[in-house]
Amino acid sequence: MPSGDQPDARGVAASGVLGDASRSVLQTLHEAYVCMDRDGVISDLNPAAEATLGWSRSEIVGRVLADTLIPAARRGAHVEGLRRFLATGDGPLLRTRVELMALHRDGHEFPVEITISAITQGDRYSFHGFFHDLRERRRGEQYVATQHAVTATLAEAESVDAAIPGVLEAVGAGMAWDIGVHWTPDPAGRLRFGAIWCASRAGMAGFERACRELTFARGEGLAGGVWRDGEPRFIADIAADEGFAHRDVAVAAGLRAALGLPLPARDGVRGIVAFFARTARHHERQLVTMMSSLSAQIARFIVILDEREDALGKLERFALTDELTGLGNRRAWNEGLRREFARAQRLHEPLCVAILDVDEFKTFNDHHGHQAGDNMLQQIAAAWQTRLHSGMGEALRSEPGRRGRREPDLCDERPGGRIEPQRRAVEFGNHRRRHAGGFGKLVRNVGGSQVRLRGCRGHREHQQGQGK
Repeated sequence: MPSGDQPDARGVAASGVLGDASRSVLQTLHEAYVCMDRDGVISDLNPAAEATLGWSRSEIVGRVLADTLIPAARRGAHVEGLRRFLATGDGPLLRTRVELMALHRDGHEFPVEITISAITQGDRYSFHGFFHDLRERRRGEQYVATQHAVTATLAEAESVDAAIPGVLEAVGAGMAWDIGVHWTPDPAGRLRFGAIWCASRAGMAGFERACRELTFARGEGLAGGVWRDGEPRFIADIAADEGFAHRDVAVAAGLRAALGLPLPARDGVRGIVAFFARTARHHERQLVTMMSSLSAQIARFIVILDEREDALGKLERFALTDELTGLGNRRAWNEGLRREFARAQRLHEPLCVAILDVDEFKTFNDHHGHQAGDNMLQQIAAAWQTRLHSGMGEALRSEPGRRGRREPDLCDERPGGRIEPQRRAVEFGNHRRRHAGGFGKLVRNVGGSQVRLRGCRGHREHQQGQGK
């Protein structure tokens, strides 16, 4: 890059010293170019600069560069630097490549990498800047880092509910948003609040409360619109968007821009995520594309998490369920008994354990065969399950289970008065009662043979401080 008294070819070409041919070269450069005179007034720019800055040549030539292209926070430094250079010839930004913030015509700021040279023509200086927009490169870096953070969060999550808050934080922080919110469809056909992440909760109480309380129909508000269309929606100015459901609350919280994204599923949309910014955000196609890619990645992982949860649930049910009868097995019995025993001790309440025994089952099984024996056990189990789940009283909590090879049992926490109805639940066809110890025996006719069901119970009072 040239010093103040050594013009370079680009600067000379821009100033007309090298003639029309060099000016034509500048017009075809992919890198943006702007020329400023010693008074700080823009004197030229090329088409690449027009596209980058949003100004046409006819509109911008003759305007003060500091007021037009430099953010307000940096204008004072620019003016002081120009004054010092003209007085001393010292220009710290010359001969170096620097990253600065530029101001677009629509008011948003964006990063550029710029090289500045100063040349003389007679007794006058002119300044020539060649620059390119850094947003694409920085967005790419942001996207890669955010993608890794999202992947790590989802890989560590044990469930969808546990994953969503971490995902909102990973995407929000990684892509420079201030708030992330998740909504999910409910059975009534409305979107309801799922989770929220805030970079800072200062001043966010009202907005967060509105997010938690409001629901959305399809097409209603930002979230409802994304749900209906299945497409992302960007809002550059929340204050000017009349369809924003809680606009006043969002504006009061200082929110200016928003982006809503669908979480696609095989059968439509399984949820909505929306991100909000307190600073102005320009509608960049690259940003929306990257955010949409992230939401699709999240949705795919959520499907995997759902499938994993379902598989684990099935494995757990298989591990605790008798395959023949559908009743709880020995492991379920042991776990349930430990849980209820601990509860009885904690609440100082009595605990009743009841067992219904199938008498003479082996004889029946040997005479009629295993298939008939299995069928009978399935019918007994079904009768108990129906009885237990048919509203026998709010205070009753019971868990039917099968223990041993052919012995259905029953755990009931209430002492007395509840076992007899369970025995009666399996009576059907021709039967007769025989009274014996405990709760007596029920004789059941199945295919001309008799099988007895005998009930008994154990009851123990737990006093405060009493051990097992």
